[in-house]
Amino acid sequence: MSDRTGRLVMLSLASVLVLTTALAHEAEKDKDGVDHGDDHRDDHGAGGAPPLAADAADRLLARLRYVRSDYAHAVVDGQVVDAHELEEQEELIEDAIALAGPLPLSPAARTALDGIGAAVERRAPGPEVAAACNALLTRLSEELWLEIDTPDPARLADGAALYGAHCASCHGTRGEGPAVDLVLTPPPIAFLDATVAAGLSPRRVYEAVTFGVPETAMTARADTLTEPERWSLAFYVAGLGSTGASTPAAPPAVPSRTLEDLAESTNAALASAAPTGVPAADAVAAWRGPELADAARSPWLAMRA
Repeated sequence: MSDRTGRLVMLSLASVLVLTTALAHEAEKDKDGVDHGDDHRDDHGAGGAPPLAADAADRLLARLRYVRSDYAHAVVDGQVVDAHELEEQEELIEDAIALAGPLPLSPAARTALDGIGAAVERRAPGPEVAAACNALLTRLSEELWLEIDTPDPARLADGAALYGAHCASCHGTRGEGPAVDLVLTPPPIAFLDATVAAGLSPRRVYEAVTFGVPETAMTARADTLTEPERWSLAFYVAGLGSTGASTPAAPPAVPSRTLEDLAESTNAALASAAPTGVPAADAVAAWRGPELADAARSPWLAMRA
């Protein structure tokens, strides 16, 4: 049996374990419908039932990516600078540890995850937490054999309309941020903010739209938006802050990248990969615009679909 087949079998068995746990939990209710089990409810589902293993794995990675990028906004030089953000990060790590429970992870992976939780608890420096999340994300991707869901190329052009219908009321019509009379804690982020834009990737936006963000007004939209719609929205949002600093007559020449790579890469990562002689902002704008369209039309992607 290959390593990949073995991992898939383990994920299937983990799904059975999670489902069995959920059914046992339901059995704890008495005849009057009173629940005598764990009262904890989270975004795993309206009734609190845990997700199946593949979904749990996706959620686990989504939480780690979020902590990797946002923990540094809560703690600076060992000092808490944003208590609400820190509370959000702590909940994300707690969720990650719970999600990892039934998954077929190695002891080293579980130890690393617990270590990230301990680092957040002791207010470790942001770079330390980010590096630990990076290392664990790499390990988990290898252990679980997860593949990125492929966006539907035909729907990428729908992003602007979807944004106007589902996001503009909170994040602003152009991604500039919420209106002054919108009172939400924390306030919705401004996608045009340079720091926010640098850390965005379509994958991260997709996960936020799919799973929601704890301790914020951002709720999960997997039940109201299809997967292609969520990807269309994600690519559009990630590109809002990537307008080039200049307005070249033609898009600059940049190396081709796969659609999966463009989905995973943050704007900052794309900027650092700008070819010599091409302004970083112009390179990012090309990869989020014309190059994205070319990647979506690639014969390889069509064959895979």
